[in-house]
Amino acid sequence: MPQQYYNLVELARICSRQARLAQTKNVARTLRLMASEYMREAAKLDDGKISAIALVSLKEARQRHARSH
Repeated sequence: MPQQYYNLVELARICSRQARLAQTKNVARTLRLMASEYMREAAKLDDGKISAIALVSLKEARQRHARSH
């Protein structure tokens, strides 16, 4: 797997983590969108597959977001 893939996955994780910590809804939403975009770009490098670790991170972020509303 190219280094770019791992970099994109790590950026997605960082954005997801920061979204959970964000104090405002707009910032959290923007960070979740960024995480999703990074994962889409990573998936393009891996024949359209998203890593299981990344899926868990995104799922957790979405669940926390849903609970906060």
